[in-house]
Amino acid sequence: MARGSMSNLDVAVWVRRAQGSVGCRVDNIYTRGEQLLLKLRAGGDVRFLLVEAGVRIHFTSRTSGLEEASRGFALQLKRLLRDRRLVAVEQLGFDRVVKLTFSGDMSLYAELLPRGVVALVDGRGVIVAASKSLEARDRVVKPGLEYRPPPLQLHNPFLLDASEIASRASVGSDVVRGLVRGLGLPGEVAEEVVYRAGLEPKLSPRGLSVEVYERLRRELEGVYVESMEGRGYLILREGAPVEATPFKPRRFPAEYVVE
Repeated sequence: MARGSMSNLDVAVWVRRAQGSVGCRVDNIYTRGEQLLLKLRAGGDVRFLLVEAGVRIHFTSRTSGLEEASRGFALQLKRLLRDRRLVAVEQLGFDRVVKLTFSGDMSLYAELLPRGVVALVDGRGVIVAASKSLEARDRVVKPGLEYRPPPLQLHNPFLLDASEIASRASVGSDVVRGLVRGLGLPGEVAEEVVYRAGLEPKLSPRGLSVEVYERLRRELEGVYVESMEGRGYLILREGAPVEATPFKPRRFPAEYVVE
């Protein structure tokens, strides 16, 4: 079954590609259900940036069903961001939070984690507007308070050395779960890396040799480098989408189609 939201790797790849949009001006803001769409313009070039809290952020050519922002959070964004220029796009740590910085020292945080919010923050770090108020164990998100992101994964799991991978992966009951829980990898990436390394997914991560972890390290780096090329692949079975990845997966049997 296809994932319902972007992974931390998806975010890293998108942020890299989005650097080409720095300098664009916010021309208008639209909504489509729970989605926000920022119309960005650079000269005659127009692009629509879709932001959906807890799910995704990406550019889209699908503009049917848009409504110009006329109320609530979207209208606040329109009033406060219109005509400002996008000056930076960043990923916080290696997690599913994107920071869009605009001229005039305004920042839009898009949280793609479960229960995530979209928050507009001023130069003092204070929330000006938010897609919803949130009271969690570790933070409160609402206008007038300092913005605090959710707990973040700071390390890049694709650039660890073999000994660090071994140490972190030991928390799992098998090597796939160890890579997911210990390194913070998306599940499909852990499965792919284990497959490329020629390992059984059910192997215990404890007691594996240094050579095995070095293989895993090389495969992790390879998936990361391939992903950063920014091509993207869709995996289909009987015409239905199963998965979308920024790297070309090798682990699927012949009945799956990779496009």
